[in-house]
Amino acid sequence: MGVVTTFAPGTLLMAGLLTLLTSSQGLLTTASKTGDSYAYDFATVPFLAELTKLGISYYLLLRQRAADPASIRMTRDWRTVALFIVPSIIYMFHNNVQFFFLKYVDPATYQILGNLKIVTTGLLLRVALNRQLSRLQWMALLLLMTGAATSQINTDCTAGVVQSVLHAPFMGYVFGVVSALLSAVAAVYTEWVLKKNNDTLYWQNMLLYGFGSVFNLANLAHSKMGAGGGWNVLQGYSLVTWLVVANLAFSGLLVSWVMKFADSIVKVYATSLAMLLTTLVSIAFFSLQPTLQMALGIVIASCSVVLYYVPPAALAAPPEAPSKLPRRSAIVSMADVGAALEEPPPSGEEAMQSQTACGLDGPCAIDPRRLRLRKSLGAGAFANVKAAQLRPGAPSSAAEYGALSRDGSSEVAVKVLRPELLPHPHQVQQFLKEVDLLRSLRHRNIVGFIGCCQHCSLEGCMDDSARGGSEASQADGADWSRKGLAPQWPPNYYFVQELCGGGSLGELLRRQLIRRYKPLYSDADALRWSLHIAGALQYLHESSPAIMHRDLKLDNVLLTSPDTSVANAKLADFGLARFSPVDEPEAPGTPRRVELCRSSGGGDLTGRTGSYGVMAPEVLENRPYNASADIFSLGMCMHNLFARSLPCFDSSCQGAGDHMEVFARKVAAGYRPPLPPSCAAPVVAVIEACWHGEPARRPSARSVVKMLELIRDSGSLPVSTNSEAAQGCGCTVM
Repeated sequence: MGVVTTFAPGTLLMAGLLTLLTSSQGLLTTASKTGDSYAYDFATVPFLAELTKLGISYYLLLRQRAADPASIRMTRDWRTVALFIVPSIIYMFHNNVQFFFLKYVDPATYQILGNLKIVTTGLLLRVALNRQLSRLQWMALLLLMTGAATSQINTDCTAGVVQSVLHAPFMGYVFGVVSALLSAVAAVYTEWVLKKNNDTLYWQNMLLYGFGSVFNLANLAHSKMGAGGGWNVLQGYSLVTWLVVANLAFSGLLVSWVMKFADSIVKVYATSLAMLLTTLVSIAFFSLQPTLQMALGIVIASCSVVLYYVPPAALAAPPEAPSKLPRRSAIVSMADVGAALEEPPPSGEEAMQSQTACGLDGPCAIDPRRLRLRKSLGAGAFANVKAAQLRPGAPSSAAEYGALSRDGSSEVAVKVLRPELLPHPHQVQQFLKEVDLLRSLRHRNIVGFIGCCQHCSLEGCMDDSARGGSEASQADGADWSRKGLAPQWPPNYYFVQELCGGGSLGELLRRQLIRRYKPLYSDADALRWSLHIAGALQYLHESSPAIMHRDLKLDNVLLTSPDTSVANAKLADFGLARFSPVDEPEAPGTPRRVELCRSSGGGDLTGRTGSYGVMAPEVLENRPYNASADIFSLGMCMHNLFARSLPCFDSSCQGAGDHMEVFARKVAAGYRPPLPPSCAAPVVAVIEACWHGEPARRPSARSVVKMLELIRDSGSLPVSTNSEAAQGCGCTVM
């Protein structure tokens, strides 16, 4: 099955620029030579390039500070700053080795052999950082070496023994291997340094280029003293030499830009097209004699690069277009669906017939006298949650029967609508709609619904504040009766659900960020939970009509046990905020409302809903969206789990919530938070597929489940022995 790739205009422009800069590097350097040597001191080129990059990074940092001072983060601790010394030295050697390399090989050979850095980088990641490569990637590395070797075979046997086999002088290949090794070490170490903290990228670049300028100046001084010449840095310079400086400077800046605002597919096209473009220009202007071996080598190398970088989802299970998704004749929100979702999902007609007025005194009703409240688990904008014991009694539903222990009792969570919201009929109506949806959801990775009630105020069970709220709500009975949206006497509305004893994944991750040096869970645990979340989304998305969660985040995923090594993840909080229309007056204390409306067709919704930290770009920008927005959120959640990081965690702890919206806008512009080098390559591929900027190119939930199952079955992720138990309330609060 072919790989179909489309670029947004901005991404296409970056791919074109990167292709041009990559292909012109060897061409310009070769053109700057006089015969077989350089008329200028090539040690000056990296030095001037580093100064250029340093100046541009400083300018961009000043612009960012002027536009958004709160987003600037610069660590000045010497131990952190000193980490940039090593990559600066490595890059200094690498940039100078390039000139020796090009003294012996033509630009086309330079471009083909330059791809060996992919091989050395992959090997170094596996050996030094234990990053797992997929079998496909290992095959791609072997194919790349085969392509490089094929392109260098020389059929002319008139020369010496070595020259009769190789296309270029032997020393050219020596410098090529050295260049590939230096590039790999520099890339891996720099990636580790950049991802070690959350400093502003331009500040990190300034540190890297600042040290680079110092070390390149030292190398230049050594070169000048060794040559015994003067200190005229620009001696022998021509227009082409200045173009070499500009190429080296802007290539480094653009690569960092691509890493921040694009995905790896850009590198695929740039690298593959650069090999072809360099070869064509070399034939036209440098008298390169094309051979069948070189053409075959370029084709093999290009295919290997595609195989190495393209996510498995694009090769094995391309995402379906929204109009062709099975069983997705209509995409609706949870506010629109009260359908019974027994597995397998019912038909659309049966689901819509089951959406009633949400009467809570039917077969799922639970007598409040059977509930013994234990403790408060949390309070949110719309509901209070308490742990409770469900005492023996006749089970009101099959769900309740399954929750009971042998003695007929069970620990449960009770979610009660906030008393101050009772005078607002619309808020209560949305609460009832959520109950009507939850009572029909049956999936092992969705928090189980047990029962509900609307008549009683939990008298004798609730605390004094809850009873006071109930009395206050009774004063508004006339308003309820007039609007006809609820029973004639306003009750306390509540529902009972499964109690998950491990807390939320969000709580676990925040504890991990506080105790950074004490692992609380393994990558295998993170993979298991990601698979559970994807399974829940598959169940929701493949129902008919399909259901979008629209607020998928780690705080809305609960663990069944405090022991993270065995805990399962369950999706929760099918919330209230998404139900609120803009024409209804706001209730006191409710979050800022967001507009929600149906589009004219295509199963898309518009309006901003969800959480900034995981919000899909199309949702933030109020463009039509569908179930793929949940997949984007899943990718962000997986990143948080595997990277052990949360966006703007430090600033959020200090109460600066506006940073989250800034982060969301950066993500919408193309930024993606970095993953640690130790993260397995197959996992990285799944995350990159999920958070793709174009909704149509994201995989379906079913495809994500299949990919994660393959990773799980491979057993490639390490499993920790005993992690500290996750402590938390065990329930999400609306």
